[in-house]
Amino acid sequence: MQSEWTSASRVSSNAWTRLQLAATPGSQLWRLASENCPSGWSSSRSLVPSPWIALAARADLILVRDRIAEAARYYHHDRAVVVRTGLDLDEERWHLWHELVHADDGDEAGHTDIRRERWVDREAARRAMPITTLIWAFGLAENWHTAAALLKLPEARVRWYVGSALEPDARDLVRRASARAS
Repeated sequence: MQSEWTSASRVSSNAWTRLQLAATPGSQLWRLASENCPSGWSSSRSLVPSPWIALAARADLILVRDRIAEAARYYHHDRAVVVRTGLDLDEERWHLWHELVHADDGDEAGHTDIRRERWVDREAARRAMPITTLIWAFGLAENWHTAAALLKLPEARVRWYVGSALEPDARDLVRRASARAS
């Protein structure tokens, strides 16, 4: 029986070979990757960092979409992030940030340590929602739903981060921005 990752691995190997061939100095892909920022900021005017831009800045890391049981997983030996097909865009955005943290940290073990996963979630949230972006979103939004939509993330993740994982000083700045918007 073929495992879920076996088929994704085959896809990732083919995709990786094509990327290696296309990413030669001077090629269009090379220019695209060199214009991307590891923190997810682009040259566009968006105030929301993009995990896809952050991923593009990591030339040795690939993204594969496949039918897997969990929402996403990082495979260190393949330097691949596998995301389940069919996720909503805001869910994919969140899980991609999460898996990028695993990749950047060189995590080789599975996602079994709950303390480690909590740290990864906090770091993913910090990258997805920098304080300037939170202040901007909550300064415009009239409610949590709208703020989450502006941040392009699941509302539950935004509520969790702002409500309990964000540092108190930063949380006060976000609340003041929210109060001005009301």
